[in-house]
Amino acid sequence: FDMTQLRWVNQQHLKLLPREELTGLLKAHLVEQGIASEGGGSQAFFDKVTDLAADRIEVVNDVADLVKQVLAYDIEATVESGKVSSIVEDGFGDLTSAIVASFEAGEMPTGVEEDFADAWKAWTKSIGAATGRKGKRLFMPLRLALTGVTAGPDVGASIQVLALAEGVAEGATPLGDRMAQLKKLKLPAAKAAA
Repeated sequence: FDMTQLRWVNQQHLKLLPREELTGLLKAHLVEQGIASEGGGSQAFFDKVTDLAADRIEVVNDVADLVKQVLAYDIEATVESGKVSSIVEDGFGDLTSAIVASFEAGEMPTGVEEDFADAWKAWTKSIGAATGRKGKRLFMPLRLALTGVTAGPDVGASIQVLALAEGVAEGATPLGDRMAQLKKLKLPAAKAAA
């Protein structure tokens, strides 16, 4: 049989499961893998993980790598790899400074707000306006700054999972620690306009 086709069929099956049942399967796998634990406040974390993963996984086991990616953060290694040099050389330092300043001023949504989706949208728009960025010039560097990678689940959804991970999931780098890492980065100065 064709493994690619089988994974696709399984993905369709997972999408059709009642949300509570899918959450239960993902939760059981994350607990079994030692990535998360059950307990106080954990159900909100598992519900958010389900929201994040439901359309991205083909088999239940895929959720482990997805959650590890969301929780992990090593911006220094990503920048030093050279794979993001075009982003770094395009004023990434200015953007990270604006993000850190916004976080420190309490303006940046942290994932726990009731109206997070609206707050996140407004915040990204304000960061774009403050830095003169829009489209890919805003969203790709924003993703890199907040997640440490250039591809993955929705950044806002990832921030929400991260916010709920405290005391539930192993290996999470909290938003405050991510901001500290951004502040320590040695980034080139923005190129002057020619």
